[in-house]
Amino acid sequence: MNLILSIEKKYFDLMLKGLKKYEFRRKIINDPCNAFIYIPNPYKEIQGYIEFDSPIVDTPENINQIALSQGLEEDSDILEYMEGLEKGYAIPVKEIKLLKSPVKLSYLREHFDFTAPQSYVIVDKKPELLNYLLKMVE
Repeated sequence: MNLILSIEKKYFDLMLKGLKKYEFRRKIINDPCNAFIYIPNPYKEIQGYIEFDSPIVDTPENINQIALSQGLEEDSDILEYMEGLEKGYAIPVKEIKLLKSPVKLSYLREHFDFTAPQSYVIVDKKPELLNYLLKMVE
């Protein structure tokens, strides 16, 4: 399955450097997936592509332990982020790539009637957009 996943630039950069090995989410699909990475304000563009492994689904406390094991200050608030949930998700990053060039939100809106996701959208439901983005992966 292919998604467009919204991730803050600082987290995406840590993934590119190989320092952040998991993406943490309150909800996500339960299977391995691929995701085009949408970077919100001020960039407003799709910059990368990540192949994810099967998510680890566990209590927020155990997901927090995974986050803390990475040793990143940026992941120190996972328990707070997952407050009130019975389960959370740690999604292992398998491979990460930059697009040949970033794809601006304005272009996506004009050509594909695209709306930026708050969390994620399943792009398989938009085959023209999916084909375009797949051609942009290096």
